[in-house]
Amino acid sequence: MKRNKPRSKQRRGMPSIHQVMVERLSSGLRPVRAPYAIKVQWLLWLSSALVLGLLFFTKMPLRDDLKESLTTPAFDVMILFIFAAAALSGWGTIEASIPGEENKGKWKQKTAATLWGSAALIFLLFMPCNADNYLEHKTFMPCLLTVLVIGTVYWFLLSLIIRRNAPLNSRRMGVWTGLSAFLFGLGIITLHCGSQNLYHVLFEHFLPVLAFSWLMGWLGARWLSGWKRKPIS
Repeated sequence: MKRNKPRSKQRRGMPSIHQVMVERLSSGLRPVRAPYAIKVQWLLWLSSALVLGLLFFTKMPLRDDLKESLTTPAFDVMILFIFAAAALSGWGTIEASIPGEENKGKWKQKTAATLWGSAALIFLLFMPCNADNYLEHKTFMPCLLTVLVIGTVYWFLLSLIIRRNAPLNSRRMGVWTGLSAFLFGLGIITLHCGSQNLYHVLFEHFLPVLAFSWLMGWLGARWLSGWKRKPIS
């Protein structure tokens, strides 16, 4: 009878090469903290937006005809639509930034865009406007640049909240974050600049909201996805 050769003892546990790979991938990882509730993040965003708006108005004056304009229902509704759209868009963005919840918030973004368009129509149809004296307005710098600066600050503030949620679709989150941020910029420039020129208000107040939001999608594609690019030594 043939004797069975003794089997070589097999190594127990993980092969060394696999162990090295796991150690490289897991080096520097920290425990993941659960995100705050959506409403808590949203209220934090609104509170920060209010404080930031007050800080802006310490450096730039309110429009001269603000008291008179506030007695006009059309102006009040326009301002209400703008800031409601900014708040609603921010809520939808925060809601959709949670992994697995990407489809949420779409109706809020659509409603925000509708409110933005409705505010523009209110200006066109119910407020006095003209096509003369395009540059006749008092601002410390061009309104187009003012909206860009204000909106970018708001975008960065909101993106800090969004980035912590580790969004999967960072480019779309960049656009949605920009929509909320530049709508706040639109509201602030409307309270600051009293121009009634049709072309000025459309091209330097309203349309930059869409143009700058689209540009922020490219910035968001990199900034909001920083959590994906963990370097491996």
